[in-house]
Amino acid sequence: MSRRLTVVRILAVVLLLSIAAPVAAEETSGEIIVKRILGIHDVAFGGRLFNDWMEWADVDREMEDAFGEDAFVGGTEFRAARIHMKGRIHDHMRFFVDYDLAGGDASLKDAYVEVHGIPAVGNVRVGHIREPFTLEGLTSSKYMTFMEFALPTAFKPWRNSGFMLHNTALDGRMTWAVGAFRDVDGYGQGSGNNEMSYTARLTGTPVRRDGGTTMVHVGGSVSLRNPDGESVRYKIAPENHTAPVLIDTGAGEMNVDSVVQFGIEAAAVVGPIYLQGEYVSVGVDLSSTAEPDSVGFRGARDIAEEATFTGYYVQVSWMLTGEHRPFKAGCIARVKPATTFMDDGWGALELAVRYSNLDLDDSDAAIMGGNLTDTTVGLNWYMSANSRVMLNYVMSDLEDVGKSAAFMTRFQVDF
Repeated sequence: MSRRLTVVRILAVVLLLSIAAPVAAEETSGEIIVKRILGIHDVAFGGRLFNDWMEWADVDREMEDAFGEDAFVGGTEFRAARIHMKGRIHDHMRFFVDYDLAGGDASLKDAYVEVHGIPAVGNVRVGHIREPFTLEGLTSSKYMTFMEFALPTAFKPWRNSGFMLHNTALDGRMTWAVGAFRDVDGYGQGSGNNEMSYTARLTGTPVRRDGGTTMVHVGGSVSLRNPDGESVRYKIAPENHTAPVLIDTGAGEMNVDSVVQFGIEAAAVVGPIYLQGEYVSVGVDLSSTAEPDSVGFRGARDIAEEATFTGYYVQVSWMLTGEHRPFKAGCIARVKPATTFMDDGWGALELAVRYSNLDLDDSDAAIMGGNLTDTTVGLNWYMSANSRVMLNYVMSDLEDVGKSAAFMTRFQVDF
């Protein structure tokens, strides 16, 4: 049976169950199937839909010469079209399964089983999950301030299959997570001789008062990765998903023994003002098995055996209508407008600015992937807690090449 057919059948079952979900106090046939036959309780279905539009405002001739005129064309896409199912097996075991249909194929997002409330341990999560690395790395796309994550997410391990322990302490003011992971594809499958990677994150909230309207958050992450001589590549487009990749360390240029990634993060809520920033550094131990005349090493004997890449961003946002950005368990949570559009008001408005940089150049290691800086201005209209319209203007500056700018719009609902 093909992977696509299997996924389609799974989604069909999920859809049928969601249609049969209870709408009254008494059990429906769908509820009986889920609870009595499958032994699953508290079943819930949901999803998200992001429809994006983009047009270029300005592109330097040097950028078109470097990447081609066809690389800078406007368009539209469904950035996300996801459906999920979650439930409880018993009082201390729950599951979550999430598929994304955007792009014409189904890809696996979160898919895990979790045992929670274990004495002296906390919670154990097993499956295809996000590695606990950086604040943006654990921020849901439903709650992010801008349409795309900042440039340093080029270093994010994102989702892989593994095991993770996580918990909160000090009445929720401290969070920690640590896990072991194996790199996998979009279906959660992986093979080969590459070893496990290990990722951990620790956060604290030294200041929290007035119901979260005043808050200071700090944290750090580390990831030890073991490619075992295989090639590692870092690349990214500007903060514009339909744009071309502008900086790239190159395919096959880095045969790597190990990678060490560090991240530090900070955020603050001061009434309607929200500030956030992160810095990520990546140290790459270049493999001694690499051919001395390979592209990445340029055939030189005095080239460093280590490469270092860095990225950072800072951002500030202002809820013009007076709400504040919530924070829960070390992560950004959902903005809840004081009013709802066409119900009892106009919803909430948020103005935001972000400055980010990613440097993939290391001249000592003869790897010149490029240096990119983005400045993004955003306006978010929260029509309700579950729907919003996002406007972004992204200005990109590729060092020694040129500049570009684009308008982006997103229509978003989640349920």
